[in-house]
Amino acid sequence: KKVSDMSKIDSATDSRSTHGNSGETAILVLGQCLNKDATPSSVLVSRLEACVKLQQQMQHDTGSPCKYMLFTGGDTSQVGVTEANVMKDLYEAIVARKNVDFVAPSPEIILEESSLTTVWNALFCLPLLRYKNIKKVHLITSDFHMPRSMLIFESVFHNSDIQFVRHPVPIPLPYTRDDGINGVQPLDRYRHEYIMVCNDQKLANHVIHQARHAGVTPASQKRVKQCQQELETVIRVPESK
Repeated sequence: KKVSDMSKIDSATDSRSTHGNSGETAILVLGQCLNKDATPSSVLVSRLEACVKLQQQMQHDTGSPCKYMLFTGGDTSQVGVTEANVMKDLYEAIVARKNVDFVAPSPEIILEESSLTTVWNALFCLPLLRYKNIKKVHLITSDFHMPRSMLIFESVFHNSDIQFVRHPVPIPLPYTRDDGINGVQPLDRYRHEYIMVCNDQKLANHVIHQARHAGVTPASQKRVKQCQQELETVIRVPESK
């Protein structure tokens, strides 16, 4: 199984590689903080379980699994290993445990190991997807994280012709070994996400500041409100005074 480390690709080079055919399809899985012992959290495991399930479904529907998989996430927990690398090992372990037999050629796994935030996930994945001429992305992340992730990816990918298909994964209860943010109960995760999108101007400035000259378009107030409403279907938010 081929693994690509594409972190050094120059954005000027990848922008030229998008011409010439109708484009490829990829599965993109967003990372999650690792536990202090560098093990994957219940949340991260659920995302990779969903990735394997989606690959199985694609093979059933089309005769082959998705050609590319992109795992994104750096060493946000500062444990000496990146989320992307742990995700690759976890994916392969799940495939082996479930005795999944994908037809040849095996999917190419691309690792993005520098990002420390969801904004960086989007910024650093854009040139990697363009380099492979990917036009359709199946985005996998937890259901509590999907609204804000799509808000950010839409801003960063505004000037691209890449389309996204959402695959929100239900949030599992924390494992007994989950610690830090991983040990937070599901409802509190939704509340945390709501707070992070409440101030649309702050979010827009955050994206623009990190993107600099990346051609990012900030989300509109209407789009931010839609994001909030998605989260409000799960939690009850106190009325503003």
